Amino acid sequence: MHAPSDRKAIQHTVLMLEALGVVALDETLPALDAEGRRGHAHAALLQLDVAEDGAEDASYALGPVIGEGGMGVVHLAHERSLGREVAIKRLRPELRDNEVAATLLVEEAMVTGALEHPNVVPIHAVGADQSGQPLMVMKRLDGVSWRRLLAEPEHPRLDEVADPLRFHLEVLMQVCNALHYAHSRGVVHRDVKPENVVVGSYGEVYLLDWGAAFVPSRHRASEAIVGTLAYMAPEMLRGSGDFVTPRTDVYLLGATLHEVLTGSPPHAAETIDDAVLSIHRSGAVIYPVTVPAELAQLCVAAMNRDVDLRPESASSFKDAIERYLDHRGSHELAAAATDRLRQLVEHCGAEDVDGAVVTRLYIECTFGFRQALSSWQQNEAAIVGLQRCGEAMLRFELDRKNLEGARATLEQLPKPSPELAAAVDDLAREREAEGREVERLRDIARQQDPTTASGARASSAVVTGVVLAALFVALAEVYPEASGLSHRTIVYVTVSLGVALVGGAYAMRESLLATRVNRYLSAAVFAITATCALVHVAGDLMSAPVAYGLVADLLVSGAVVATVGLNLHTGLVVVGGVYLAGAVAAGLFPTRVLEVMALVFLVSHVVVAFTWRRLGATGNV
Repeated sequence: MHAPSDRKAIQHTVLMLEALGVVALDETLPALDAEGRRGHAHAALLQLDVAEDGAEDASYALGPVIGEGGMGVVHLAHERSLGREVAIKRLRPELRDNEVAATLLVEEAMVTGALEHPNVVPIHAVGADQSGQPLMVMKRLDGVSWRRLLAEPEHPRLDEVADPLRFHLEVLMQVCNALHYAHSRGVVHRDVKPENVVVGSYGEVYLLDWGAAFVPSRHRASEAIVGTLAYMAPEMLRGSGDFVTPRTDVYLLGATLHEVLTGSPPHAAETIDDAVLSIHRSGAVIYPVTVPAELAQLCVAAMNRDVDLRPESASSFKDAIERYLDHRGSHELAAAATDRLRQLVEHCGAEDVDGAVVTRLYIECTFGFRQALSSWQQNEAAIVGLQRCGEAMLRFELDRKNLEGARATLEQLPKPSPELAAAVDDLAREREAEGREVERLRDIARQQDPTTASGARASSAVVTGVVLAALFVALAEVYPEASGLSHRTIVYVTVSLGVALVGGAYAMRESLLATRVNRYLSAAVFAITATCALVHVAGDLMSAPVAYGLVADLLVSGAVVATVGLNLHTGLVVVGGVYLAGAVAAGLFPTRVLEVMALVFLVSHVVVAFTWRRLGATGNV
């Protein structure tokens, strides 16, 4: 909302404009106050020989009307002395007795003629016809209004234009050239708009209609409101040239650029009241995303309500457009990469995400943004986009628990992200903990794997079985029917066997003692050996028959091996059964106990060796 003083100012301006007889918002408002100007229209004007009837002796032969304005009409004419076509502008018939209009036409000729610049139409002469009406002779322009080119994208003049935006920006830069020159000569145009620009057949650009121009040397205090409402700067509504500066034209350049970008002038409205309100506000416009950010920022800066915050000159305005054109390739690359970024974010958030598609989009996205930055390092869209792209991919890698990918993406981020870096560290610690847990489980599995050193166990079983079988065969030869065999002898034999087993286990400790299973089996063997020795020590103390002790040995061995087999491998249960069967046989045939022992040891150890060999080959427990 505006303050009461602002509302009063707006109401006053509207009343003034209505009093001046404004018909449409896109018409130029002429300075109608003739005070201080009277007398200019007829003072010292040379008479020009102009004929409307095609007289051959006239200096200028008028042709058809080729253009009309608010006060004047433009005729095609033939200049006899040089044999060329020119354009002659004179007052409309209904204004030929209006001294104010005559003065304005003469002043337009004087101002325009003083501006010798490629973008200002050359004035060949200014004078009066035979009836004393002022007219000016100027170059005949072979071109089309810029207004028409903006309104008709399919116009034939644009058929060969590959890049319409670049074309219109280059036209606007030519207008900047004309204004910069005019400002250097102390002239402010005050009515810059596409309608006052002509684009020639060969690309030449002319800024026309300098009749509204402000020239300090000709300024009068009674200056009225001049310009076109749809483009007008706030200070122009004050109706005094005291507030008009070159930055007023900069505002009009911004308004014209606004129309190029959006298709309509900034203060287009249905009523004068609405137009004036829009001019007074002149706030920052929010442009659609389709408008390049650099050009949008230039429009906002040029149409700033505060004159001092606008670009300092038309040349500065032009430089800003040139910078945009230089950066445009970078902008286009960034725009394409931004589209890929949108797709990347969508895929990263999808439930059924395809990692290959995400990786492809990430590569395309980063490549596009880096290419944009390689041509313009200050491309803010590319800088922000590259950061967002990396962060999106990093979050995707974190969601997938891909530590290597997350670390690689984190290193490529243009700017550090403490939050994401902390998340990567958390994932690293999580992975380390998982690694330790996996290693622990692997160690447990390895420790309980019966296939480890199964070959060594098989070999040692065969050797031990053969040795024990041979030993008891020898004992049977020495002690037929076990007569004379004492418990002490068995103890000596058992202890010797135990010592041999300990030595063998130590020699093969890297395999036989490397895992928990092997240590468990070795402990079972040592337990059997020690128990058997203790059985015979007890038998000796109790004077029990040796056969009883040997049967007890078979029972102890069978029970221990069968129990181990139930927990480890069914083949050992068979071995335990062999021992128990041997105990029964020894009980039935006590005189053959030594032979039974030899046979049991041989068969049991062969079965053990076969079990370990098969286990090592198949891995099946």
